[in-house]
Amino acid sequence: MASSSNWVYINSNDGDIIHSNEHIQSKSFVESDQSNAVDAGANQTSDSSTKHDQSNAVDAGAIQKPDFFEKTEGDEVYDDAESLMPENDTNKNENENISKTNIANEVMSNTDHMTPQLGSAMRTNFKMHLFMLRYAKSSDKLNLEWHFVDRKFPFAQTMLLASIDNKKLHMFSLELELTRDNFGWLLVLDKNKLHRITTYQLKLSDFDDKDGKRVLRDPLQYSHEFLFDVHFQTIYFQSPPGSDIPFWNQLCLFTCFFLQQSTYDRFNDFIIQFKAAMYGRTFVRDCCEDFFKECNKYVADSLKRSTNKPNGIKQIIRMIGLVPINKQNFGLPNTSTENFTNVIMSEFTKHLKDVISSLAEDEWNSFRDGMVTLICIQLLSQTFKKSNTSPLEVLLNASIQPERLEIIKRLLNFIKNINGDRNIPEPIWFELLVLDSSDNLIKTIPIEIISFEVYVRCATKVVPALAQFDNFINRLSSHFDDAVKQNQFSIDLKNITFLLSFLRNQSSDDANPDLKTIRSIIDASTTLRNKIKVYMSTLNVTINEFNSIRDIFILSNESSVLFHIKRKEFLLKLLTNDKNLRSVDFYTRWFLAFMAPDKNKRSMLDDDEFKELLKVWTKCVAHRPDTIVTILKEINVLISAMGDHPCSSHFIEYMVDLCFQQKSIIEQIEQSVLLVQSPKFLNEFKLKYKTNVLDVYQNSLKELTNQINPLRILIRIDVATKYQHAFLRELIQMACEDIKIDDEEILQDLFYKPDYQTFTYVALFHSSFETIHIRQCIVDRLLAQSLSWEEIGMRWDQLFAWTHYTYQQRVVADKVWALIREVSSKQFEIDKLINTENDKMQEKLKIIEIIPSCLDIYCSNATDKQHYKDLLQNIANSFTEKIVRTVVIPNEIEQFVPIAKRLHPYSKSTVWHLFRQQPLTCK
Repeated sequence: MASSSNWVYINSNDGDIIHSNEHIQSKSFVESDQSNAVDAGANQTSDSSTKHDQSNAVDAGAIQKPDFFEKTEGDEVYDDAESLMPENDTNKNENENISKTNIANEVMSNTDHMTPQLGSAMRTNFKMHLFMLRYAKSSDKLNLEWHFVDRKFPFAQTMLLASIDNKKLHMFSLELELTRDNFGWLLVLDKNKLHRITTYQLKLSDFDDKDGKRVLRDPLQYSHEFLFDVHFQTIYFQSPPGSDIPFWNQLCLFTCFFLQQSTYDRFNDFIIQFKAAMYGRTFVRDCCEDFFKECNKYVADSLKRSTNKPNGIKQIIRMIGLVPINKQNFGLPNTSTENFTNVIMSEFTKHLKDVISSLAEDEWNSFRDGMVTLICIQLLSQTFKKSNTSPLEVLLNASIQPERLEIIKRLLNFIKNINGDRNIPEPIWFELLVLDSSDNLIKTIPIEIISFEVYVRCATKVVPALAQFDNFINRLSSHFDDAVKQNQFSIDLKNITFLLSFLRNQSSDDANPDLKTIRSIIDASTTLRNKIKVYMSTLNVTINEFNSIRDIFILSNESSVLFHIKRKEFLLKLLTNDKNLRSVDFYTRWFLAFMAPDKNKRSMLDDDEFKELLKVWTKCVAHRPDTIVTILKEINVLISAMGDHPCSSHFIEYMVDLCFQQKSIIEQIEQSVLLVQSPKFLNEFKLKYKTNVLDVYQNSLKELTNQINPLRILIRIDVATKYQHAFLRELIQMACEDIKIDDEEILQDLFYKPDYQTFTYVALFHSSFETIHIRQCIVDRLLAQSLSWEEIGMRWDQLFAWTHYTYQQRVVADKVWALIREVSSKQFEIDKLINTENDKMQEKLKIIEIIPSCLDIYCSNATDKQHYKDLLQNIANSFTEKIVRTVVIPNEIEQFVPIAKRLHPYSKSTVWHLFRQQPLTCK
């Protein structure tokens, strides 16, 4: 297709002029940011409220169909959609990494993307996600649908933010299953069929989209499409429900959506599409004020809900980088603008290092612009004075160092462009100029002199005077060594700590070479090293000096003063040298001082050293069982002190393993483990308890009479602690998860042979099982059995068992079924049911009883006598095999019942038998 080069130019007296001379080139089936912008000559307007959605209009080449393949829009192309779904789904996972986009080139050309081959046999699947925002009142009913031809897809609807002034923000989202076939057509999956799609339309309730022909973005480029300018037609002067959201406000609100949902991967797609949609729009003062008003309402709250705060802060700053602020549309004071800026800059300062480290190379351009805007607002509003913190201090951070000059350059230009330089105090303006012109003029960090004060002060004055002499460094070095030898400096922990702090504080050395000279002389002193070695090797350390020792070792990482001190050997000696038994307080404070990071999260040990020292420490602790029990009672403090240290998990695992090496601890966890509050420790303990204890007794957990059964032990502890420990209940639940219990066992324990000593009975009535799943499982199965009995009846053996209970069995059974009656919604009464079923059974058994005697007495010579006896035997057999209700009396037997009932009473009469034996004579 032919390429074109267009200018989009809008001029407004009170608005921003947004224009572009980006070169536009379109290819078939490939779409870029610029291809989403409608040709400027046809659609350009200076009224932002009536502008069509440029971001949704696609270059004609993106929907061009081959001349040799003509089909009407919406034709069903394939019936078997599944057969056309290859494995290479390009955006199968919505959260997969999106391709990096150079925000500096804010709009990408079609030439940046590969055009799919129409003749390729490979078909590609996509997932396209559409998003739209709309305001609505509480009473409004919004139903948004995606239409093409006669097919429609409903959007999912979420209320994104809290209601303000009875105006709720609704987020509409729709996921489409798309396929590009080998002819290049874009197909949508609906009801397991693929349908060709060229254009579509949106519909809100009964209101049609003003843009009757919308075109999807090319799914090769974007897996998410954001609909910015969607307007719906009125119906007979009736307006559609809800209200449109101003274009610029959507920049804020969509960003809030990403923060709240932690869907950061969508931001790059969004920022490209929004940037493309900006062309030709005005950004007047009302737009600017309304935008920052929305930011002040929603952004801070959304950031709190973000699961990755550094990433969220980064996206907020990049969002601000898109706002086209100029001297016409920007004005201060403005409470919303100032409050929002202060909150974001405060959060950025707290997480600066993580935010900077998360930036990709192609994100820096928009991020710099956002930083410039926020810093400028703070400088102009003077709000930073409230906290006595200048926003320029952010630029002094080491993380910003590589980009500082570029940010300062943009900041100076930005301030001049909005005529802000006249409003900034002269000291701040001068500081900006200094920062821009030199990297060496950074304020020195004040040095708090505690000891060596006189020497350092004198040296600071002497060094400049001696600098004219070639040999002055050697002379000053000798002077310092002599002072050390002559004990002019008191060597103790406090002085060593100060000395190391002074040597480490090198941030101002480039600006003050004299201090650098002094530090190099002190750090290179062999005499000082030997003096400190002697002192440390003879030091009798007390518990109260542990923290000072820790600080010294941490500070020594960047100095040679402690070169002769072997840190690991020193700590091991301190831990094990005393032959007397150490107190628990000693081991606890030793761990807090040397194993855990300090308050600045600095650690003095590497991972290998930590693990080696931990082995020795636990060996000392485990020497006496009572010591480790006491340590476990205080382990919450140790775990909390470890924080997010890399070896924190290793420490917890090691301590849990130590618990399982002490049998007394496992059998009496109420005295140790149950006092631990750390979730990490308890979770690790659960895992090890499962492996080391429950798995060993897996097949005998039901044997509650077994004294060493871990489940019995847990129940005993639960009773002793009055059922107060939720973690203990978790262990019981975990133990019960390994117990298999079927319906037959439940009925055997609670119905056929009810016994209060069975596991089933205990699980049903013991308080330790009150919230355990297996108890509810037993109840549910008994409920199901009771419903089954009511519906289809009972068997003979069940009725027999119930009617032949011992006294103790009756007590157990009555308690079980009383419980079932309580939880049953139908108030199930088993006595009534069994009596009814038993009456039915007895009635049928009576027939089996009376008819055989009648057959023998009155039909002894009948040829079909055996046939009827067989029928009766079948009935008798049915009672042992079938439900009583299902035992059917055949009609052949049923017809004998009335006469049998009449004759049966005589069957035992001697007179009747004698009478029948007399010969009958006829008169």
